[in-house]
Order: sequence, then structure tokens, then C-alpha cells
Amino acid sequence: SPQLWYPVIQATVGVGPVSATPTQSGIPAGATYSVLTGDSLPAGFSIDAATGVISGTATSAPGQVVDITIRACWGGCGTGEERLAPMLFWIVPRLQYPANTDATAGVAVTITPTVDLRRGGVFEITSGSLPAGMSLNTTTGVISGTPETVLNAQLTIRYSTGVNVGGLEYVSSSMQIGVNAPAIVLTDPAITGVIGQYLSVLPTVTGISGTPVYALVYGPLPQGLSLNPATGAITGVPSGPPGSYPVVIQVTDPYGSQRISVVIELQTSDTNPPKPPTPVPAISLPALPLLAVLLALMGGWMTRRARP
Repeated sequence: SPQLWYPVIQATVGVGPVSATPTQSGIPAGATYSVLTGDSLPAGFSIDAATGVISGTATSAPGQVVDITIRACWGGCGTGEERLAPMLFWIVPRLQYPANTDATAGVAVTITPTVDLRRGGVFEITSGSLPAGMSLNTTTGVISGTPETVLNAQLTIRYSTGVNVGGLEYVSSSMQIGVNAPAIVLTDPAITGVIGQYLSVLPTVTGISGTPVYALVYGPLPQGLSLNPATGAITGVPSGPPGSYPVVIQVTDPYGSQRISVVIELQTSDTNPPKPPTPVPAISLPALPLLAVLLALMGGWMTRRARP
């Protein structure tokens, strides 16, 4: 009696090709193979009508075990002889998250998996946990949010396949999310002020997350100047004295801090230059004889006073 058997095809979406070759006996050459009843072949698969080999690469997850019946017939299908064989497909979705994701505390991030969604499929975390401020969409598998803490989070996420066969009910993917402190860069332009004139200098800062706070950690500032703790601006009317004033300014946010050294140069105003010294009047040539006579008279008078 002719016999026909097919093995189960177990495949992951996008991985392949895979194939199933029928085991047969007593079926004459020239038999024709086709799908008779049950479900259709999964998307991406086909059957060779001459050999009965079923092959392909799954392109979607049906969300259930595909159960069909293959018919081999000869002498005319429906009028000649035939043999039937059940055929099972266990097609599971493909699921892959990035192995490592770098994130920055205070900066929004979105992580999208490579996954073949099926109707009714559900995502869930089976080990580990997400950083505070992030969440998992149980329908799409997308992880998103703004991480609030600096840490390395390791976790495993699984997705239900709809295949109720031991070991195939779920597919899983492990991942790591490394949350780093933001790299704060603080710069201040060269500061030159003029005594008695208003001065305003605003720093440039990048990498800030949350509300920054500025502080003077080494100083002091020249008299008349002050540091705005919310903006980092140095403003005021310096009163001197002139010279160089080295200071260190620090900016801090919820995730870190950065310092910068600044030298404030104070100068006097060019509009009020110091007065030049008063010149000594020069003696003209005609006045020299008179001066000589006067000195001679004074010398004689001093001599007479010196006599006893």
C-alpha cells in the first residue's frame, strides 16, 4: 500500500529557507502533489508539484499552528489513486532588540525592536527592569521615555507567538541600556571690564538636563559684580581697583557638574586719562643777569650777619 509522511516545519520569520521532504513508499513516478484541505501554506512557502518538497522562508507569523493536508495523486487527481498526509508548520515571530543601547540621563530615547507582529501578541519583561522614566509598550514592543538615573539596566523581553507547542509559546530577546550622565560643556568668553561702566557676560553651556544652578567656587568677583545662579551671567558696574581677578564658576544639574576658570580683567576708563605733571617754568636769558645780582646781594647780607 502506498504511504506518504511529512515532518513538521519549525521556522522563525525571516530565517531560512527551510524545507520538508516527504517520506514515501509505493507512490509511482509522475505523481502530483498539492495542498488539499486545511490552512493555506504560510506566506513565503510553496510546494513542488512534482516532488512534494515544501520549502521557503516565512515572511509573517500566522499566530497559530498551521495544519494542512497534502495530497499525492496519480492517474488523475480525483479519478485515480491518491494518498493524504497531514503537515504542520510551527512559525514563530522574529524578535530582536539592540544588544546595547547608550542613553543619556534627562534625554528622551526610543528603542524599537525588530519584530514580526501578530494579532494578539503581547510583550512583557521577564527579567530585570527598565530605568526609571522609561516604559514598554506591550502591543508594539517599543521602549521609550526619558531615563532619570545613571545606571546599566539589563533585561529580557519576551513576545507571545500564538504557537501552543511546548517551548515555542514565546520568543525572547535580551538587552542592556546604559544610561550615562550628560557631558556638560561650560565656556565663558574672555572678560574685560572698565571701572565705572556696566558689564554683562553670559556663559555658553551644553549638555544640561533639568534646571542648572551656577555658583562661584573660587573668587571673589571684583567689587560691583555678581553671578546670577540661574543663568550664570556676570553683571554689574565694577568699582575696581583695576587688575586681574581669577575666579572659578561651577554649573550643576541633577546628573552632574562642570567647572571653568575665568580671569576678569578690569581697566580704567580711557575717557578719563590721568592729568600730566605741571611743568616747571623755564628761566629766560634776559633774566639771568638780574638773578646773578640778586644772588650776590643775598650772599653779602648773609656774610654781614655772620660777623660778630
